[in-house]
Amino acid sequence: MPDLLRLAAQEPFSARSLVYALLVNPLEDLRELQLIQLKASAEPQDFAETLRLVCPVQALPDTHRLPLLELTMPALRQMSLRQHRVFRAQIEALMIADQRLSLFEYTLRCVLHRHLDAQFLPQRQTRPVHNSPQKLAQPVATVLALVAWEGQPQSDPAARAFDIGMRSHIGGDHTHRLPRRGECSLAEFDAGLRTLNQSVPAIKRRGVVARPAELRGALGTPTFSGSLLALLFW
Repeated sequence: MPDLLRLAAQEPFSARSLVYALLVNPLEDLRELQLIQLKASAEPQDFAETLRLVCPVQALPDTHRLPLLELTMPALRQMSLRQHRVFRAQIEALMIADQRLSLFEYTLRCVLHRHLDAQFLPQRQTRPVHNSPQKLAQPVATVLALVAWEGQPQSDPAARAFDIGMRSHIGGDHTHRLPRRGECSLAEFDAGLRTLNQSVPAIKRRGVVARPAELRGALGTPTFSGSLLALLFW
């Protein structure tokens, strides 16, 4: 991780702009639209800092982007309630500038929800309602399918990663098969993840903890798969 970005992640002012920079699209037309919107709504110093950080952020390997986001969490927790409200509004505006939500943007939103929002917003406590791995097999399959395709774009390695994850959850053989990539939607992934979030902790951890090395090995070195696996705990 470049020192410039590591240092920026440690300071509340720069950390906000660093997250904005993570959301700036590399495509010129979309980037220009996002920056126009940000300039119109953000404080001038926030906009200037975002511009300073955009190029170093976009030069990062994809595998470094979410770890960089996680480095910003301690600094972001030092924001005031008003700063948090403005920050989250800017984040949402940057995400929807192109009228679609990417997998990275979805993941970033979940990370902020889990690690940041709870400090500033009241959270409703809910009791787990699911305690059977077999009854949760379908939402687990939905989540693992997208994770597998994200980690391995080729069908055979993706199917192997999916099978390892399902065996870890079920504890043995299963009848689920990896759907085609085009059949895996972000909306269904979100619904499956929310269902898993209502299960007891032992169930939520079952698919990842049972055979972590083998599963991560099957996923190779994907862009976001490791962080997507972590979302099973959010």
